[in-house]
Amino acid sequence: MKDVYLFESGSTKTDLMYEVDGEKHEIKLPGFNPNRKNGAFEIAIEEGVDIREGSSVYFYGSGLGSKENKDFVKNLFSNKSIQRIQVFDDILGAGRAAFGQSEGIICILGTGGLAAYYNGRDIVKRRGGYGYLIDDLGGGFELGQRIISAWLNGDFSDRTEEYIESHIEFTKDQIIHEIYSNNRLDLIAKVPLILAEAVDEKLTSILNEYLKAFVRQNVAPLAKEFALDHFSVVGSVGTAFYRELRVMASIENFHLDQCIQSPVQRLFDFHTINP
Repeated sequence: MKDVYLFESGSTKTDLMYEVDGEKHEIKLPGFNPNRKNGAFEIAIEEGVDIREGSSVYFYGSGLGSKENKDFVKNLFSNKSIQRIQVFDDILGAGRAAFGQSEGIICILGTGGLAAYYNGRDIVKRRGGYGYLIDDLGGGFELGQRIISAWLNGDFSDRTEEYIESHIEFTKDQIIHEIYSNNRLDLIAKVPLILAEAVDEKLTSILNEYLKAFVRQNVAPLAKEFALDHFSVVGSVGTAFYRELRVMASIENFHLDQCIQSPVQRLFDFHTINP
């Protein structure tokens, strides 16, 4: 079998798993989304990733629904002497990681959020996940906006205010300047994960209302259309708030089957079985 390199990329980070001479390796790379290029990932591929000649590359990532963006990714590897490269969007990757070749509703709750019906081969229908300017309900960015807004408005207890400031390492005035001056979308998306262990009545209310809105807006219509009452989740936000999401799903008469923090291992195994 040829050496295999599998990239699983989101806006915040990229996981690379590869096997060379029977030995498996995993490394972290900068995030990548062709709709929001920052150059860091491209530099990492050019200077920091040594891909053996004749290898196979599988690339899954956010923002890769169009042929144009898939071709952009392929061009990043044009100077590598690889045997072949296949590029897929992250929704298909999530479906394959969760269900293999079986059907199901898959949700991505990472930096962004969406739900989709996977028929065991393809993504048939999706809801949400159109980027932070349109609709990324369920993801860390929109949740982070709500949490930061509540913090700036003084809606949390004094204890939680101190917790936020110490863990984010910015004061209220500083975070506004940091976000707008340096376009720190990544900071907004990380806020929910930073506060995952915080205990606050208002924070719990924001989280529960957010997850309930996601289930009702994105999961429920797919469940009704495809006659399913359960779903699975991929992503860091889903993992951090798995218990809360499971409760919200149950309240809405759905069952949350599993939550996969990072699908890279399962996708690697999928392509080992289905080269």
